[in-house]
Amino acid sequence: MPPPVENVLAGSGGLTRFIAEVGRPLPPLRPIVENQFELGVIQPIARRLRLGLAGYYRISDNPVHTVLFPDSRFYAYANFDKGKAYGMEIKAEAPLLRRLGLSGYLNYALGRVWFYNPVTAGFITEAEHVKERNKFLAPMDQAHTLTSGLTYRNRRTHLWTSMFFEYGSGTPGSHGGDEHEHEAEEPPHEHAPVPGGCGVRCPDHFTQNLSIGWDAIRNREQPRVTFQLTVENLTNHVYLISKESTFVQGQYSTPRLVSGSLKFRF
Repeated sequence: MPPPVENVLAGSGGLTRFIAEVGRPLPPLRPIVENQFELGVIQPIARRLRLGLAGYYRISDNPVHTVLFPDSRFYAYANFDKGKAYGMEIKAEAPLLRRLGLSGYLNYALGRVWFYNPVTAGFITEAEHVKERNKFLAPMDQAHTLTSGLTYRNRRTHLWTSMFFEYGSGTPGSHGGDEHEHEAEEPPHEHAPVPGGCGVRCPDHFTQNLSIGWDAIRNREQPRVTFQLTVENLTNHVYLISKESTFVQGQYSTPRLVSGSLKFRF
Protein backbone atom coordinates (compact mmCIF):
# COMPACT_ATOMS: atom_id res chain seq x y z
CA MET A 1 0.00 0.00 0.00
CA PRO A 2 1.53 3.35 -0.99
CA PRO A 3 2.05 6.01 1.69
CA PRO A 4 -0.56 8.78 2.06
CA VAL A 5 -0.31 11.45 -0.63
CA GLU A 6 -0.96 14.30 1.81
CA ASN A 7 2.23 16.41 1.95
CA VAL A 8 4.13 13.44 0.55
CA LEU A 9 6.80 15.66 -1.07
CA ALA A 10 7.51 17.54 2.17
CA GLY A 11 7.57 14.30 4.13
CA SER A 12 9.97 12.71 1.65
CA GLY A 13 12.29 15.71 1.19
CA GLY A 14 14.85 14.78 3.82
CA LEU A 15 13.90 17.72 6.04
CA THR A 16 15.14 15.90 9.14
CA ARG A 17 18.61 17.25 8.30
CA PHE A 18 17.36 20.57 9.71
CA ILE A 19 16.39 18.94 13.04
CA ALA A 20 19.47 19.39 15.23
CA GLU A 21 18.80 16.26 17.28
CA VAL A 22 18.56 14.12 14.11
CA GLY A 23 21.07 15.89 11.86
CA ARG A 24 20.64 13.74 8.75
CA PRO A 25 18.06 13.32 5.99
CA LEU A 26 15.80 10.31 6.19
CA PRO A 27 14.85 8.42 3.00
CA PRO A 28 11.56 9.16 1.20
CA LEU A 29 8.39 7.56 2.50
CA ARG A 30 8.07 3.87 1.76
CA PRO A 31 5.05 1.72 0.93
CA ILE A 32 3.43 -0.30 3.71
CA VAL A 33 3.43 -4.11 3.56
CA GLU A 34 1.03 -5.97 5.85
CA ASN A 35 -0.05 -9.53 6.49
CA GLN A 36 -3.20 -10.22 8.49
CA PHE A 37 -4.45 -13.56 9.74
CA GLU A 38 -8.02 -13.88 10.98
CA LEU A 39 -10.08 -16.77 12.28
CA GLY A 40 -13.69 -16.62 13.37
CA VAL A 41 -17.02 -18.38 13.71
CA ILE A 42 -20.66 -17.23 13.39
CA GLN A 43 -23.44 -19.20 15.06
CA PRO A 44 -27.18 -18.47 14.71
CA ILE A 45 -29.34 -19.25 17.75
CA ALA A 46 -33.05 -20.01 17.30
CA ARG A 47 -33.32 -17.60 14.35
CA ARG A 48 -33.50 -14.69 16.77
CA LEU A 49 -29.86 -14.16 17.59
CA ARG A 50 -26.57 -14.47 15.72
CA LEU A 51 -23.30 -14.64 17.64
CA GLY A 52 -19.85 -14.14 16.19
CA LEU A 53 -16.32 -14.50 17.54
CA ALA A 54 -13.14 -13.60 15.65
CA GLY A 55 -9.46 -13.29 16.45
CA TYR A 56 -6.83 -11.53 14.34
CA TYR A 57 -3.09 -10.95 14.17
CA ARG A 58 -1.50 -8.38 11.85
CA ILE A 59 2.17 -7.64 11.22
CA SER A 60 3.34 -4.60 9.27
CA ASP A 61 6.55 -3.46 7.65
CA ASN A 62 7.03 0.32 7.38
CA PRO A 63 3.75 1.30 9.09
CA VAL A 64 2.97 4.99 8.67
CA HIS A 65 1.81 7.55 11.20
CA THR A 66 1.27 11.30 11.14
CA VAL A 67 3.86 13.76 12.47
CA LEU A 68 3.08 17.39 13.25
CA PHE A 69 5.55 20.08 12.25
CA PRO A 70 6.54 22.06 15.37
CA ASP A 71 4.28 25.01 16.21
CA SER A 72 2.05 24.49 13.20
CA ARG A 73 -0.92 22.53 11.91
CA PHE A 74 1.10 21.08 9.04
CA TYR A 75 1.17 17.28 9.04
CA ALA A 76 3.73 14.95 7.49
CA TYR A 77 4.28 11.18 7.83
CA ALA A 78 6.95 8.81 9.11
CA ASN A 79 7.62 5.13 8.49
CA PHE A 80 8.29 3.08 11.60
CA ASP A 81 10.32 -0.10 11.32
CA LYS A 82 7.50 -2.51 12.16
CA GLY A 83 4.00 -2.66 13.57
CA LYS A 84 1.93 -5.32 15.25
CA ALA A 85 -1.77 -5.55 16.08
CA TYR A 86 -3.71 -8.41 17.63
CA GLY A 87 -6.97 -8.93 19.40
CA MET A 88 -10.44 -10.42 19.33
CA GLU A 89 -13.95 -9.26 18.52
CA ILE A 90 -17.31 -10.50 19.78
CA LYS A 91 -20.58 -9.52 18.17
CA ALA A 92 -24.24 -10.31 18.70
CA GLU A 93 -26.97 -9.37 16.25
CA ALA A 94 -30.72 -9.63 16.78
CA PRO A 95 -32.69 -9.33 13.53
CA LEU A 96 -35.98 -7.49 13.38
CA LEU A 97 -38.62 -9.12 15.57
CA ARG A 98 -41.72 -8.13 13.62
CA ARG A 99 -44.13 -8.73 16.48
CA LEU A 100 -42.21 -6.34 18.76
CA GLY A 101 -40.64 -4.14 16.06
CA LEU A 102 -37.23 -4.40 17.72
CA SER A 103 -33.76 -5.09 16.36
CA GLY A 104 -30.30 -4.53 17.78
CA TYR A 105 -26.63 -5.39 17.88
CA LEU A 106 -23.70 -5.45 20.31
CA ASN A 107 -19.99 -5.41 19.36
CA TYR A 108 -17.01 -5.69 21.72
CA ALA A 109 -13.38 -5.47 20.63
CA LEU A 110 -10.26 -6.18 22.70
CA GLY A 111 -6.96 -5.34 21.05
CA ARG A 112 -3.42 -4.05 21.15
CA VAL A 113 -1.46 -2.02 18.56
CA TRP A 114 2.34 -1.64 18.79
CA PHE A 115 4.87 0.37 16.81
CA TYR A 116 8.57 -0.55 16.70
CA ASN A 117 11.37 2.01 16.49
CA PRO A 118 13.40 3.22 14.71
CA VAL A 119 11.73 5.55 12.24
CA THR A 120 13.26 4.55 8.90
CA ALA A 121 11.84 7.11 6.43
CA GLY A 122 9.81 10.28 6.15
CA PHE A 123 9.85 13.13 8.66
CA ILE A 124 10.10 13.05 12.46
CA THR A 125 11.01 15.68 15.07
CA GLU A 126 11.73 13.37 18.02
CA ALA A 127 15.27 12.03 17.75
CA GLU A 128 14.63 9.11 20.11
CA HIS A 129 12.38 7.53 17.50
CA VAL A 130 15.32 7.50 15.09
CA LYS A 131 17.95 6.27 17.54
CA GLU A 132 16.07 3.79 19.76
CA ARG A 133 15.09 0.21 18.96
CA ASN A 134 12.17 -0.51 21.23
CA LYS A 135 8.42 -0.82 20.97
CA PHE A 136 5.62 1.36 22.30
CA LEU A 137 1.86 1.43 22.20
CA ALA A 138 0.70 3.06 18.98
CA PRO A 139 -1.30 6.29 19.26
CA MET A 140 -4.45 4.54 17.96
CA ASP A 141 -4.24 1.76 20.56
CA GLN A 142 -7.49 1.38 22.50
CA ALA A 143 -7.73 -1.78 24.56
CA HIS A 144 -11.52 -1.89 24.97
CA THR A 145 -14.16 -0.72 22.50
CA LEU A 146 -17.87 -1.39 22.87
CA THR A 147 -20.60 -0.33 20.44
CA SER A 148 -24.27 -1.21 20.47
CA GLY A 149 -27.56 -0.11 18.97
CA LEU A 150 -31.27 -0.67 19.41
CA THR A 151 -34.01 0.20 16.89
CA TYR A 152 -37.78 0.22 17.28
CA ARG A 153 -40.09 0.37 14.23
CA ASN A 154 -43.86 0.82 14.41
CA ARG A 155 -45.42 -1.07 11.51
CA ARG A 156 -48.69 0.85 11.59
CA THR A 157 -47.39 4.45 11.67
CA HIS A 158 -43.99 3.79 10.01
CA LEU A 159 -42.30 5.77 12.78
CA TRP A 160 -38.99 4.49 14.08
CA THR A 161 -36.34 5.44 16.63
CA SER A 162 -32.79 4.25 17.21
CA MET A 163 -30.29 4.57 20.05
CA PHE A 164 -26.58 4.00 19.52
CA PHE A 165 -23.98 3.69 22.28
CA GLU A 166 -20.18 3.74 22.20
CA TYR A 167 -17.60 3.14 24.92
CA GLY A 168 -13.84 3.49 24.51
CA SER A 169 -11.17 2.94 27.15
CA GLY A 170 -8.94 5.73 25.77
CA THR A 171 -5.80 5.96 23.66
CA PRO A 172 -2.22 6.46 24.89
CA GLY A 173 -0.95 9.90 25.71
CA SER A 174 2.65 10.86 25.03
CA HIS A 175 4.35 7.83 23.39
CA GLY A 176 2.78 5.01 25.31
CA GLY A 177 2.94 6.18 28.91
CA ASP A 178 3.72 3.65 31.58
CA GLU A 179 3.37 0.83 29.08
CA HIS A 180 6.29 2.10 27.01
CA GLU A 181 8.77 -0.76 26.78
CA HIS A 182 12.54 -0.38 26.82
CA GLU A 183 15.51 -2.44 25.80
CA ALA A 184 17.15 -4.42 28.59
CA GLU A 185 20.09 -2.00 28.92
CA GLU A 186 17.93 1.13 28.77
CA PRO A 187 16.94 2.55 32.16
CA PRO A 188 13.28 3.41 32.63
CA HIS A 189 12.35 7.08 32.65
CA GLU A 190 9.55 9.07 34.17
CA HIS A 191 6.60 10.20 32.07
CA ALA A 192 5.21 13.65 32.77
CA PRO A 193 1.44 14.06 32.56
CA VAL A 194 0.34 15.44 29.22
CA PRO A 195 -1.40 18.85 29.41
CA GLY A 196 -5.11 18.76 28.69
CA GLY A 197 -6.10 16.09 31.21
CA CYS A 198 -4.71 13.11 29.30
CA GLY A 199 -1.92 11.89 31.58
CA VAL A 200 -0.34 8.69 30.26
CA ARG A 201 -3.65 7.56 28.73
CA CYS A 202 -6.62 9.61 27.62
CA PRO A 203 -9.72 9.08 29.77
CA ASP A 204 -12.39 6.63 28.77
CA HIS A 205 -15.63 7.86 27.24
CA PHE A 206 -19.25 6.82 26.80
CA THR A 207 -21.47 8.54 24.24
CA GLN A 208 -25.00 8.08 22.90
CA ASN A 209 -26.68 9.03 19.61
CA LEU A 210 -30.45 9.25 19.15
CA SER A 211 -32.32 9.14 15.82
CA ILE A 212 -36.06 9.55 15.20
CA GLY A 213 -37.51 9.00 11.75
CA TRP A 214 -40.67 8.58 9.71
CA ASP A 215 -40.93 6.55 6.50
CA ALA A 216 -43.51 8.83 4.91
CA ILE A 217 -43.90 6.97 1.61
CA ARG A 218 -42.96 3.33 1.18
CA ASN A 219 -43.62 0.23 -0.87
CA ARG A 220 -43.31 -3.41 0.11
CA GLU A 221 -39.54 -3.48 -0.27
CA GLN A 222 -38.23 -0.23 1.17
CA PRO A 223 -39.22 3.32 2.14
CA ARG A 224 -39.25 5.90 -0.65
CA VAL A 225 -39.25 9.09 1.45
CA THR A 226 -37.81 9.32 4.99
CA PHE A 227 -37.66 12.22 7.43
CA GLN A 228 -34.96 11.88 10.08
CA LEU A 229 -33.82 13.87 13.12
CA THR A 230 -30.53 12.90 14.77
CA VAL A 231 -28.89 14.05 18.00
CA GLU A 232 -25.24 12.99 18.25
CA ASN A 233 -23.41 12.98 21.60
CA LEU A 234 -26.72 13.23 23.41
CA THR A 235 -25.26 14.08 26.83
CA ASN A 236 -22.84 16.66 25.35
CA HIS A 237 -19.82 14.82 26.75
CA VAL A 238 -16.74 16.34 25.08
CA TYR A 239 -13.74 14.08 25.60
CA LEU A 240 -10.08 14.01 24.60
CA ILE A 241 -9.48 11.59 21.73
CA SER A 242 -5.69 11.82 21.53
CA LYS A 243 -2.77 13.85 22.86
CA GLU A 244 0.50 12.40 21.67
CA SER A 245 2.92 14.91 23.21
CA THR A 246 3.22 18.40 24.63
CA PHE A 247 3.97 19.69 21.12
CA VAL A 248 0.81 18.29 19.52
CA GLN A 249 -2.61 19.88 19.84
CA GLY A 250 -5.14 17.65 21.54
CA GLN A 251 -7.92 16.22 19.42
CA TYR A 252 -11.36 16.41 20.99
CA SER A 253 -14.73 14.91 20.16
CA THR A 254 -17.54 17.03 18.79
CA PRO A 255 -20.09 18.39 21.28
CA ARG A 256 -23.81 17.71 20.98
CA LEU A 257 -24.82 17.95 17.33
CA VAL A 258 -28.41 18.11 16.08
CA SER A 259 -29.14 17.46 12.40
CA GLY A 260 -32.11 16.70 10.18
CA SER A 261 -32.41 15.05 6.79
CA LEU A 262 -34.91 14.25 4.08
CA LYS A 263 -34.08 11.18 1.99
CA PHE A 264 -35.57 10.21 -1.38
CA ARG A 265 -34.99 6.72 -2.78
CA PHE A 266 -35.58 5.81 -6.40
